Amino acid sequence: MSLSKDDMILGGLYWLRLLPGDSTLYPITPELTATYTAKGLKRGFCNHPCVIVDLEDGSNSQELKVFVCNMTSFDGRDLNERIRNPEIRQKYLSIFPKRPTDEHPGVQLELINNLCMKKEGYVNREAISVPIELLEAYTTSRRDTNHYQLDERSLNILREESGFPPLSSNAGPEEESLRNILLKMVEGCNVA
Repeated sequence: MSLSKDDMILGGLYWLRLLPGDSTLYPITPELTATYTAKGLKRGFCNHPCVIVDLEDGSNSQELKVFVCNMTSFDGRDLNERIRNPEIRQKYLSIFPKRPTDEHPGVQLELINNLCMKKEGYVNREAISVPIELLEAYTTSRRDTNHYQLDERSLNILREESGFPPLSSNAGPEEESLRNILLKMVEGCNVA
């Protein structure tokens, strides 16, 4: 099920679907490769969970896009096993309960309400722009009704690591929810 702007939550976890017509069961066609390239996507980023870190300025487009950071479990393997190059490992932050990485020893991202993802893993801190129609809500099973979202501290860490400014946080009753901040950003865009 596709999302609308009202479904988006800053820091929310979503599933980045494959492009229509693609299937991991078959080799990719040249036409699909061209479509991924035209959308600025890499096929390997799709069919994975991701987290929304910011909204793309949509003033020059009819397509609502968000910046997301891709997530991966590396098929259950540890980051140090999977990637030998420390410069590439530097791109990843761990999500609780995965232990912090050697490159970011004091950083472990966490979800609200003590939730855990289906698989332990990492977030690639390099944000990419994707149209929201490729996103759907992240769940761990068909019966799962939880909403998965980074806590505010973790979202601010990820935003800073991804080159976005941290969100301001006020301790008073005027504090805005992350959802309201994103909705205000969306309302400011010229999207049909």
